[in-house]
Amino acid sequence: MFSLKEIAKRVRYLRTLKTEYKSNFDVFRFYDVIGIEAEPYNSIEYGSAMPSECNLLTIAEFYKVSPEWLLTGFSTCEYEEQLNEEFRIEDEINEKYRRQLEEELGIKF
Repeated sequence: MFSLKEIAKRVRYLRTLKTEYKSNFDVFRFYDVIGIEAEPYNSIEYGSAMPSECNLLTIAEFYKVSPEWLLTGFSTCEYEEQLNEEFRIEDEINEKYRRQLEEELGIKF
């Protein structure tokens, strides 16, 4: 079973690596460049829908990653393994920050 949350995380991270598509204005151009309409792409990136086979292949080709990596996070490709390491580090930082906030504010997130 694939995790929509994890697929969304990988797709969102890959888009942030494409610095030319970070501003709100450039996002509209991004949809044209990648070849997927805004609604289905956003549904994938926000984890509310599984990518269709066609969209999965389009996203994988655009970002030069394998469809398997987008779905599972597993790969033997060095670039994809590097991305996995970046995700692991980001998760550790987020967890540490969340715990600090909980301690400081006395609130459980």
